[in-house]
Amino acid sequence: MAALTSMPADRAETRQVWLLLALSIGLTALGLVVWWLRSESENLHWIWLQMVGIASFPGKYVIFSGLSESSPMGPIGLAFLCVAVDLIVAGVLCLFLGPLGRLPKLGPALRRAHDGAQTVLADYRKLARMAFLGVTLFVFLPLPGTGAVGGVFAGQIVGLTRPRTVLAVGVGTACQAGLFATLALTLGASSEALLHNPMITILSALGLVIFLYVGWRLAKNRLR
Repeated sequence: MAALTSMPADRAETRQVWLLLALSIGLTALGLVVWWLRSESENLHWIWLQMVGIASFPGKYVIFSGLSESSPMGPIGLAFLCVAVDLIVAGVLCLFLGPLGRLPKLGPALRRAHDGAQTVLADYRKLARMAFLGVTLFVFLPLPGTGAVGGVFAGQIVGLTRPRTVLAVGVGTACQAGLFATLALTLGASSEALLHNPMITILSALGLVIFLYVGWRLAKNRLR
């Protein structure tokens, strides 16, 4: 993983991740303070539970809770909060990837996978852009395990640097949160049920598989 590569590169990446994390926390805190002072809702304390939900389960489906009259934030506000929370989660995870490399068997395997992929991406910019887009798509699709945590590990496995992994998670989350908020405002509560439709899951998984296959073929041709 990026946290397990050469020391100079590792320190540079760590500084960049710290910067992204500090910006994410700072802007999130500022936004919440401004919102808190201007909000007239009586259930402001529920925002902390919604943040926990975003960071765990049900993830970005928390946006649909904004349709409830008791919710302190509406779907649009919760969409912005999803981006903020996922950026913070991704940043924290990327700072603590190092200990993972010391796990027996798993650590060396992950390190080899990341270092090999990163070497290929360094030689072929088109593949690097495709890897970034792939992680973004992975986070965007409404599939189990494709949130910030899954996005971080996907980004590291395909060879992205830790800062680019955090950015890919942020872009993917922003796209998905924007879609969920739009659906919530236009279709109402029924849109959440639509997203839980097994056909949506199957089509999303199929789209991801097709993208991965095309990326694998492109990488294979480049390596030849």
